[in-house]
Amino acid sequence: MNDQILNEISVLLKSHYHVINIETIDDDRAEAIAKEISDLIQIPFYIWSVHRGLFNYTERDVHPDTEDVFNLLSHISGSTSEGIYLLRGFKPFLDDIKVNTHLISLVDRLENDRSALFFTGKDAQLEDPLRSHVASIKLPLPSEDDFVVLLKQIYTDLKRKERIEINISKPDLDKLIMNLRGLTLFEAKKILTMIMVEDGTLTKDDIQVVIDSKKKLIEKEGLLEYYTAEESFGDIAALDGLKDWLKKRQIFVEKPDQAKKAGLIFPKGILLLGVPGTGKSLCAKAVSKEWGLPLLKMDPAKLYSKYIGETESKFNKAMEISEKMSPLILWIDEIEKAFASGGDADGGLSQRVIGSFLSWMQERKGDVFVIATANDVEKLPPEFLRKGRFDEIFFVDLPDYEARKSILDIHMKRREMALNLLNLERLAELTEGFSGAELEQVLIGALYSSFSNKTEITQEDIEEEIRSTYPLSQTFEHKIQTLREWAKTRTVSAN
Repeated sequence: MNDQILNEISVLLKSHYHVINIETIDDDRAEAIAKEISDLIQIPFYIWSVHRGLFNYTERDVHPDTEDVFNLLSHISGSTSEGIYLLRGFKPFLDDIKVNTHLISLVDRLENDRSALFFTGKDAQLEDPLRSHVASIKLPLPSEDDFVVLLKQIYTDLKRKERIEINISKPDLDKLIMNLRGLTLFEAKKILTMIMVEDGTLTKDDIQVVIDSKKKLIEKEGLLEYYTAEESFGDIAALDGLKDWLKKRQIFVEKPDQAKKAGLIFPKGILLLGVPGTGKSLCAKAVSKEWGLPLLKMDPAKLYSKYIGETESKFNKAMEISEKMSPLILWIDEIEKAFASGGDADGGLSQRVIGSFLSWMQERKGDVFVIATANDVEKLPPEFLRKGRFDEIFFVDLPDYEARKSILDIHMKRREMALNLLNLERLAELTEGFSGAELEQVLIGALYSSFSNKTEITQEDIEEEIRSTYPLSQTFEHKIQTLREWAKTRTVSAN
């Protein structure tokens, strides 16, 4: 990947660009690339920071009085030799119009030589006329090969100082490396060094340490929540159509190279539409567990802001994090709340966010499988439901008799209830129209009653709880029926 970047920068230098913005937060990697450029064209390499001033990497000395940015630019302008300059922490100075003026003069002075100034940072806001003199190049995140090289370097360095052992199989090492995806080399270096120094070894158990470290980095941004999936398809009653569809797509996760050779691409995602409490959210967690991929949840409430432009910025940041950390599952619960069409009432904000999301779904670069759930189809924008936006739209209806039996059985076993003393068939008959969540609450309510009475739970306790429960199928009967009618010709049944 570095060869491609080096080639792009070489082309820019030959095109007489003398100021280049490397769009990255990984300063160490940008430094390595700038150093490679200086080696390729055989001119000295310099690194500047406001704390140390201008450091000549080749001769290993610091030029005095160059901590000040204006002294720095004057020094470069007056230099009689060519050089590649990496300016660390330079981006904030670009807001100063005097700095911009000095830079433009410096660019004119460098017109006939091979010198170039590099600075790092994302979303640099450059004003005219400086903007036309600056080229930007996006530095991709490290590849898995980059992480393998990094791991070997860390192991070699640590082995000189202390006893370090590698006790991990090739498949588990591949899994550990895969879970480093989305990190900068600096972040990965800290994590890998920590796990090897901590106990002097690298083992299968360190995969979880890497995952936990990524979780902290993700949640620090405050836009996405990292979920540890514990549920599997075995915890979900019925929904056989949905399970079968997902298992067929699992092959891409397990054998990506073979799948690509067969002409397949990583699946985009699914929209789960249906009655509240029917296991849609549980499905997202189960897919994460079955596919062995991280699960990130996007909370719509954390996206919206009263400040102009900030909502779109937060959304773009959340999607960027998802791509960086891929492959993963992105779970958007009750998506109608996140992207409900607000028309002109919100100044067009909702429409802009919807447009950004649909564009991202179409053009995203990372392997991100979106699982969106929705309870109210009337609040969803029509463009969301157009064929091709998601791989499939599934309708999750209320559980039938057999599914209710399975759901009750799962929850009873989880709570170690005496199934031989309970009539499961009778309970399934009495709970027609109950959702999975309502069935669970019936059992929990009965358990509280028996606990307060200091007795073992009985059939009558559960039946009494059923009689006192008014399910959504009764309170929102018309709305649920309307939803079913809509789904008949527009969705695939999950059951």
